[in-house]
Amino acid sequence: MSALPANIPPRCMSEEQACEYVGLTNQNTFQKAVDAGIFCPIPYRDRAGIRKKVFDRKVLDKALDEMGGLTNDDDMAKRLLRGSINGRAQRGKTAVSNRAPQH
Repeated sequence: MSALPANIPPRCMSEEQACEYVGLTNQNTFQKAVDAGIFCPIPYRDRAGIRKKVFDRKVLDKALDEMGGLTNDDDMAKRLLRGSINGRAQRGKTAVSNRAPQH
């Protein structure tokens, strides 16, 4: 049971909680997004010194904002184009080109 009031979500979450928070039902899909650098865990050691993956709610929110076009950060778009979560895009090849047509 949490000591936080029900209306205050925890700032740091486990991988399972983060997966649910961002609206994914499949943890494998969430792990692929982590591997692609879309959702990034923060370094954390528990009291026994054991490393754990912890996800910051604000970092998750920022990533979702970037994917939804709510920010002007191009880094997320570049990562998505370089290799999509579902593996549809091939690394190094993108469907969209920023280059002007050559004549």
